[in-house]
Amino acid sequence: MKSLKYLPYKLFLGVLLSVSFSCSNSEFLNLEKQEKINALNIPSVPSGNEPNFETFFSYTYDGDSEFAKNYEFNPDKQFIKSINEAKKSIDICAYYIDSSTISDAIIKAHKRSVNVRIVVDSDTDKTISLSSLRTSGIAITDDNGRSAIMHNKFAVIDKNIVWTGSFNFTDSASWKHNDNAIRINNKFLARNYTSEFEEMFLNRQFGRTSPNNVTNRIVRVGNKYIKVFFSPEDDVAQALIDEIKKAQKEIKFMSYSFTHEAIEEALIQRAKKGVKVSGIFEKLGSGQNSDESVFSKLRNAGIELFLYKKSENQSQAFMHHKVMIIDGRVVTTGSYNFTYSASKDNDENMLIITSPEVAKDYLDEFNRIKEKQTTIVESE
Repeated sequence: MKSLKYLPYKLFLGVLLSVSFSCSNSEFLNLEKQEKINALNIPSVPSGNEPNFETFFSYTYDGDSEFAKNYEFNPDKQFIKSINEAKKSIDICAYYIDSSTISDAIIKAHKRSVNVRIVVDSDTDKTISLSSLRTSGIAITDDNGRSAIMHNKFAVIDKNIVWTGSFNFTDSASWKHNDNAIRINNKFLARNYTSEFEEMFLNRQFGRTSPNNVTNRIVRVGNKYIKVFFSPEDDVAQALIDEIKKAQKEIKFMSYSFTHEAIEEALIQRAKKGVKVSGIFEKLGSGQNSDESVFSKLRNAGIELFLYKKSENQSQAFMHHKVMIIDGRVVTTGSYNFTYSASKDNDENMLIITSPEVAKDYLDEFNRIKEKQTTIVESE
């Protein structure tokens, strides 16, 4: 991420206040909302020290979307920035595109002769945004209307920049949900994602018909190491389990949906070995009251669990992360939920990133959500 350090929060707020007097949206900085922003403890710039590696999070709080809408480092703003800076090509593989600001930026790129190609899931291809993109003459391919889903959320820009994470390209992901995105500048990583994109866009190979064509399984970006996996052609669940087994001190996870029993068992076994395991579940997506969810098994094994809670204003908000943070130095992120369908049927991607700096960013997000938007769950 950027080499700039966090500015003191008071300085950040002072800058916001000084700018607000000249902005048409300055009214959101009233006293009540200032207090909410202060409670979030959000930095003025992202942290880290690797300029080719940046993480972004959807900053939402108490159903108030105004801060996220105006925060420069929210994922939607940064994705649009990447689109606006594109010179030659943009390949987008997206489960969901439903944002006029993002689709407008894509159309503008297309009009300035950037080669834009898009793959979407057929279940979500009727949005107004996609209609606008098609009308503008942008080439769009869907996943043939199959029962499994094309669940990826990634983009490759100028064959060099990879954008991925849990973040769908929608207003809800930008301003309501808790999501993450990561932007990585590396041509070798980009080649992996371009190959994955083209097997869908050019060859219409989805799900179990997808070939395993990763050429650079491990990529070095500055002082960070990345392993890249695509399901179902890669055994993503086993790759995640292998990382869990290496844990020596601590594992924290944030889960929208968690039904994979082998991953659950790996966590329980590490906990039995003295590793401190804790997790945040999305109440709806994790289905903690269903037979499929591993929620009860983890809770009854003594693992510390938290449930994401919504305010009355957040009925449409979700904790949408699919993240594990291991020993404060390894992060797993991407579109991959901890489920059998994500492992065996859906098109997904997952990165395993070895970097204390990146791990700190995700730990900060874990703690932010845990402290502000969860309730602890007692074991039975």
